[in-house]
Amino acid sequence: MAWIVLTFITFIHIAKYNAQLQRGEQEHLQFGNFKEFLNHLLNISQVLSTVNVSDSIDCAFQCLANVTCLSFNFDISPNSSSTLHVCHLLSTDKYNHSIAFVRSDQFHHFTIASPCDSSPCQDGGQCRPLYDKNDFVCEVCFGARDDSYGKFSIHKAGKISAFKLAHRSGFVSCKLSADKGSNWGCILSYKGQICTHMTDASNVSLVNNLNLGIHGCYQLPGFDHNSPEIELSLSSPIGVRAGQEFRIWYGEDLYNKDDSDNHGKSCVDVYGFY
Repeated sequence: MAWIVLTFITFIHIAKYNAQLQRGEQEHLQFGNFKEFLNHLLNISQVLSTVNVSDSIDCAFQCLANVTCLSFNFDISPNSSSTLHVCHLLSTDKYNHSIAFVRSDQFHHFTIASPCDSSPCQDGGQCRPLYDKNDFVCEVCFGARDDSYGKFSIHKAGKISAFKLAHRSGFVSCKLSADKGSNWGCILSYKGQICTHMTDASNVSLVNNLNLGIHGCYQLPGFDHNSPEIELSLSSPIGVRAGQEFRIWYGEDLYNKDDSDNHGKSCVDVYGFY
């Protein structure tokens, strides 16, 4: 395994921002840290551009110059008619398309370095890189019955004042009808309300100022059951430690209220506000 670091800025600047990728309007502000995966290929059809290059470093510069490029495939062998290699610039990475990351005798794959390489997300949750911060978010999935909460661990100590949950896929429902699912609640019985909760590892709610109904649903100003994201402000900031576990629950599942006919699974990205 090899690394390619491309930079036109000072190491002081790199250390200050701790980024693995930085693109600026001016060429001297560009920086990229690419990690090589020998004999691997990200086998996707959405190729930004195919260019002929002299070597993998040239390919990396081509990727850095394209604002939508996050990774590239580099053909190991040069073209039969020249000394140039084929370089496929890609707008995504192996973390978002892990199934398409496969062995190859023809290509090496290069992607921007990320903490996602250490598989930090629990229960097989998908890790999404934040390249400009050298950070990541974990996709967390939770169900609607049978204690099927989703869990995640904090990876940065500090004080958190709020959490944001961004819906990625799936649904939850308080009824078996598949067309009655929503991101955060239940369309049939609690339309407009939020039925999603965050707790600590002991299932103690982090938000104590909610006017809960009997089934654990509540009004959240500015958001409803199908909002693409919700923000849960804590009653007061809480101190967290690295590795501390938190959970996401569906209300009827958390409070064991009539959840026998619930179904579905909703997957979200979790962000903490320090």
